[in-house]
Amino acid sequence: MELKHIFQRIGPPLAVFLLARIMLGIAALALGFSPFDPETLSRWDSGHYLHIADVGYEFFSCAVINLYNPEDWCGNTGWLPAYPWLIRLLSLAGLQSITAAAILSAFFHLATLVLLYNQFLNATWSRRNGLCLLLAGFFPGCIYYHAVFPISTCTFWILLMLHYLRQQQAWAAGLAGAVAAFTYSTGFVLAAVTVFWLVWIGRGQPWRQRLPRLLITPGLTMLGFLSVLMVHHVAVDEWMAFFKVQAKYGHGLHIPIGIFYARIQPLFQRPWEWTQDVLALQTLFVLCFVVAIAVTFLRQRHLLNPQNLLLILFMLAFWIFPVIMGPGVSSYRAESLLLPSVVLVRYLPMPIQVAFTIMAVIIAYPMTLLFYRGVLV
Repeated sequence: MELKHIFQRIGPPLAVFLLARIMLGIAALALGFSPFDPETLSRWDSGHYLHIADVGYEFFSCAVINLYNPEDWCGNTGWLPAYPWLIRLLSLAGLQSITAAAILSAFFHLATLVLLYNQFLNATWSRRNGLCLLLAGFFPGCIYYHAVFPISTCTFWILLMLHYLRQQQAWAAGLAGAVAAFTYSTGFVLAAVTVFWLVWIGRGQPWRQRLPRLLITPGLTMLGFLSVLMVHHVAVDEWMAFFKVQAKYGHGLHIPIGIFYARIQPLFQRPWEWTQDVLALQTLFVLCFVVAIAVTFLRQRHLLNPQNLLLILFMLAFWIFPVIMGPGVSSYRAESLLLPSVVLVRYLPMPIQVAFTIMAVIIAYPMTLLFYRGVLV
């Protein structure tokens, strides 16, 4: 492959990736942190992933540590194994776990941008595609694409699954979905997205043609999450260890309207509080992002081809599910998983697409500062 051809395919994603890294570096220096120290990218939940990589899974009564209700369960089984196992694997090269983790996050985010540009934007540079790519690099919660978290690993496998789905490659899509579900706790939602999409595009086809795909891709995706439970059973002798550890955070079914209002309410209060205002601003941004795309496709239904429908179903599912699960879910981190839906902003009026991109870049910096200060978990 000619060098020029390689640059055309990798150059734009790499440029956006480097711009985001420069922003992260400037924010780190502003707070006195080293941009080149992987510790700068490690906060709160990062410790769980590093501990799983170094020691393995633990599961015990919260009475041992006196931080939660003694009847609750504690440990690190509330966090999934794919990312820690990759950290452990890369550490075999002699790297410290935290260094390996930071490298993995950066690698998968760059891989996500390359996949997005080449397969969903057709490796074609244009104003609209460039804005999509820039929005992907600075999408809300973008600090988590680079931090010691499995977000970028999950977004890569999600995007790869969506790519194989639109190509009707059921087994490849299912395997990618299984890895996503083995990487992050909301990955299994891909199974529901797949079922709805396959039923919709298969309308009019005999069931004997539709049933295999309806079983293969969603089935493999769910198998990825069920494998997590199996790993926990082997490690700590408890099939339900994931759910028992997560239960103390109050996850469950909630009415989303009240939760949305509570999250954006700080923007309408006086006096303003900087931290809460930034978090609320990101949630409001994502709300406007989702609504703008939904309205556009409702008004222009001729644009609703199978790929766009798939991305819309994905966007809606991954946007609303964390909200339904309750206020205990870190919305600012969950919102970062919506990255694949940036492809849809190409269909918005150009001024609106430009506005979304600019706002994303503006919000990214203060959110990065909050992460470095340890406010975000």
